[in-house]
Amino acid sequence: VSVRVNGQNAGLYGADGDRPLPIADYLHKGQNEILVRVCGSLKNLLGPHHIRDKIRSSAWPGMWRSAPAFGQPDPSEYDLMDYGLDELPELIG
Repeated sequence: VSVRVNGQNAGLYGADGDRPLPIADYLHKGQNEILVRVCGSLKNLLGPHHIRDKIRSSAWPGMWRSAPAFGQPDPSEYDLMDYGLDELPELIG
């Protein structure tokens, strides 16, 4: 999870365990903008893994023959797996 506060990169959460990510130095009085970006697996990006009618959690060389010949399909055609935040981030003062 990457975190940006008021347009500045505050760091990566989870890269060094589950310790809190200190962001106090990036905050100012009043309203602040905090952007949390969850980056997941390559499953949603590569080759046969996005083909809906294939078995999930598996890949073998022959599957690449059924991958699109000219680039990736439209995102609406992907077999996307949900992942990311299970709940809203918590700010601890």
